Amino acid sequence: MSKTLTVLHVNLAKGFRGGERQTELLIRALSKHFNTQQLLACRKDSPLRDRLADIDNLSFVTANHQLSGHYTTPKVDIVHAHEAKAVHWAYVHKLLKSTPYIITRRVDTAVKDKWLNQKTYQNASALVGISTLIANHIRDKQWGEVYQIPSTLAHLETNHKEGELFRSAFPGKTIVGHVGALVDKHKGQKVLIEAAALLEKSHPNLQIVFLVMVPTKKSLSLCPKE
Repeated sequence: MSKTLTVLHVNLAKGFRGGERQTELLIRALSKHFNTQQLLACRKDSPLRDRLADIDNLSFVTANHQLSGHYTTPKVDIVHAHEAKAVHWAYVHKLLKSTPYIITRRVDTAVKDKWLNQKTYQNASALVGISTLIANHIRDKQWGEVYQIPSTLAHLETNHKEGELFRSAFPGKTIVGHVGALVDKHKGQKVLIEAAALLEKSHPNLQIVFLVMVPTKKSLSLCPKE
């Protein structure tokens, strides 16, 4: 009989965006397919608590910042840091309890050349980038071997009736959609708006539609904005 692996995920984000969605999906996948006991260190008010309340083999550790929650955390085999503050938390936890950790980076901005970033990345047991661009940004630092593991599939259901109803609102149009949080420096809404202005006269059949991600406890609803 194989040994149960105890994994402590860390996500200290205040809200719920793509990184938190990917954290949720990984925890759900591990709960179904692997001999794994899981914990999640997160803020007391983290939306992940409600979203993952149905996972049987998951317990929560309250960590409202990088220095909290370490002494209330039971012994685990590995720590998985899912965002920037979690990286610092994992490094501190290793200093205190000698627990190895891995880092998954999901944003496409280069890691800053700070002393603390260098220490946290160099002391990780594994470094992961979810895309070629992100993985190469980490490799450029030469802080350790970097693995490229794409984001997990969400397996979202398709509702063809809702899709046809949406299309009927723009008859005769070719719809170009943009789905993402309203953070232009990451999602590039401004670029698409500028492109729409340039194409307005030459391609009047195009319809640009922004769909804004609105977090709820159980799902992400899509609100079309013309």
